[in-house]
Amino acid sequence: MAETADDRADRAIFYICSAMSKPRGGIKQIYRHVDILCRHGYPAAVVHPISGFRVTWFENTTPVIDRAQFRAAFRPDHDVVVIPEGIALEAMLVSPHRVIFNQNAYYGFVALGPDVPDPDPYRNIAAALVVSDHNAELLRFAYPGLDVVRVRCGVDAEVFRPRPLRDKKRQVVCVARKGEPVNLAVFHALASRRRARGLPELPWCFLEDRPQAAVAQILAESLIVLFASVEEGFGLLPVEAMLAGCLVITHGSGPQREYAPARSCYAEHDIPGIVRAIEEIVEATPEALEARQALCDEARTEVATAYSLAAEEASVLAAWERVLSATRRRPALPR
Repeated sequence: MAETADDRADRAIFYICSAMSKPRGGIKQIYRHVDILCRHGYPAAVVHPISGFRVTWFENTTPVIDRAQFRAAFRPDHDVVVIPEGIALEAMLVSPHRVIFNQNAYYGFVALGPDVPDPDPYRNIAAALVVSDHNAELLRFAYPGLDVVRVRCGVDAEVFRPRPLRDKKRQVVCVARKGEPVNLAVFHALASRRRARGLPELPWCFLEDRPQAAVAQILAESLIVLFASVEEGFGLLPVEAMLAGCLVITHGSGPQREYAPARSCYAEHDIPGIVRAIEEIVEATPEALEARQALCDEARTEVATAYSLAAEEASVLAAWERVLSATRRRPALPR
């Protein structure tokens, strides 16, 4: 049974979120979900632990409240609480109607830890929202009784705008804290090989804690993005990079297999293969780069459609219609 307008107006949805001011894609997705729900008549808010806190590294007017405001507004047997996958297990007991927003299945398993007092911690969870087929496969395998619902991550093509390959800096971008051992192995191996051949040092940009606008500018200017992270839930940077017209180098396992072109994928620790691929790109003639442009444009078109804001919005609304219909039919869960 679909939610009516009266149903939407009568049940509130609260997304629990940390008060981390550093840029993190998972926090941005929480804000986006709340924005989508509010636009379509669902009362929803982000709940931060600190009064007056709001994320400021991307533009937003998302409704945010603190814990005291949450406690005053929350109706335990009626409203729904959405909990990040990495939060402490005890916090899952806050509401009879609980949903896990699992943006990285690995983080969720780590948060549970090895000494779980409850052998089936997800048995009273109404549903788990996940951001990739990879996440969905892991959770369905581990918890066969859990309702796992896939939602899309949307990337704004108006923010991440492309430049032709010929106009980009011959520069490599990576995320400093993700895939760090591979990033540094590639960085040092490439630098050593260039020194041995008498070539100048290749510029690198190790992204860390940059606001969205700055990341978009760096990607627009840069030729190559290396994304070596393995324990991923989705991986926003490669999609943002393809939208910005970059040549992406990653591995073809996990969620990357859902969007990364086969020609961009290498074995997870194939340092020689990755280094040679970067060398071939940065040493390419303008004509050789021009030959790669059509493939780059094709990748951009594919992700611009599959991970558009419209695709994200449709998936979030469909997911919540399913979740709210299920919680309306079921009795209140024990706290």
